[in-house]
Amino acid sequence: GNGNGAQTTRKTAVLRTQMQGNRAVVLAKLQGYEGDPCSECGQFTMVRNGTCLKCQSCGATSGCS
Repeated sequence: GNGNGAQTTRKTAVLRTQMQGNRAVVLAKLQGYEGDPCSECGQFTMVRNGTCLKCQSCGATSGCS
């Protein structure tokens, strides 16, 4: 071998983690999540509600009515 086995394993683990993170973002977008944290509970479950955002975790809105 060339002595790079551990480095290759580390790179593979990093790439796998990045791909899992990207998949989570895509799935969240498909569910309608905007990526903004709720000002009330801090969860990242804000979805479009007309021109506002509504938290699916606690029901708070972004200030619109």
